[in-house]
Amino acid sequence: MRITGLRRTLTCWLLTALVASPDLVYCLHRPFHHGVNVIFALVGIPGADVRMGGPQPPTSKDASVIVGDRIAGHRVSSGFGVRTHPLTGERKRHQGVDVATPVGTPLYAITDGAPDATVRVLCASDKDGGIIAVLSTDVFPGQVIKLMHLSVCLRGMHGPGDVVARTGNTGVSTTGPHFHVEHVQGDGTHINPSKPLLHALLTGKPLENDETVSTDTSLTDAEIICGVGAAEGTRDKDCAKTWAYNSHTAPGNGVRTQGTFSYQHGAASAEEADAKQLANLRRVERIILDRAEAAGVTLEKVEQ
Repeated sequence: MRITGLRRTLTCWLLTALVASPDLVYCLHRPFHHGVNVIFALVGIPGADVRMGGPQPPTSKDASVIVGDRIAGHRVSSGFGVRTHPLTGERKRHQGVDVATPVGTPLYAITDGAPDATVRVLCASDKDGGIIAVLSTDVFPGQVIKLMHLSVCLRGMHGPGDVVARTGNTGVSTTGPHFHVEHVQGDGTHINPSKPLLHALLTGKPLENDETVSTDTSLTDAEIICGVGAAEGTRDKDCAKTWAYNSHTAPGNGVRTQGTFSYQHGAASAEEADAKQLANLRRVERIILDRAEAAGVTLEKVEQ
């Protein structure tokens, strides 16, 4: 007799509970979030008691992730919420965020750093998401983190510092190599993945429930000024101005210069010279970072 509709769904869930197959659990999870969370509880995934209807814990505190944020040197290329789909041109909801990364970039277990912390990873695949990893972690009890478009998924139980997956370009990935992250609560609703969460994924460092987690590896004005000034001799090791700051003669061409950057192109003061040259450097920096991203290369601060 053909089984359809609700009976078919219930039968699938029952079979899943009996065989306790993690991959099958995930396959059902996409269309039937809440029901499968019940099955997750039955097979003993960490935080199962919360999935059965207990109160949801707060997620990590942070400002929302937006396009252009740089997380551990990698740019957020598509944000959470309604967007124009890059393939179809439709306006539809994007349930996670995309982070541009070179293929093979390691992704790590999300833990609080405790030696006995565990992360369970299930692996699956489909034509849209490509290779997929689903992470259940004690840090977010009753919730799961989904990673898509991977090149590698490492199924099993993992601890702090373990690589659980590697980024790729599998499935429907029209914007180049990246990975897609979804943060799914116990009731199946999606929330914007946090900056600390993404930072932990990309660095392997313990997740910190703090807004001050550094997520941007771009150079600050102070770092540029102090670094270049030390090389030019216009600032000392503590970034204080030296005698050469206001004016000195460039040894290479004998031209009088001004400011931190030994500016030679006309300015009313050393401070104005700094403002002009810093603006020039920022324009060049943007060009270099855009070219590096197009080539799949991530530049850290030392390289910038």
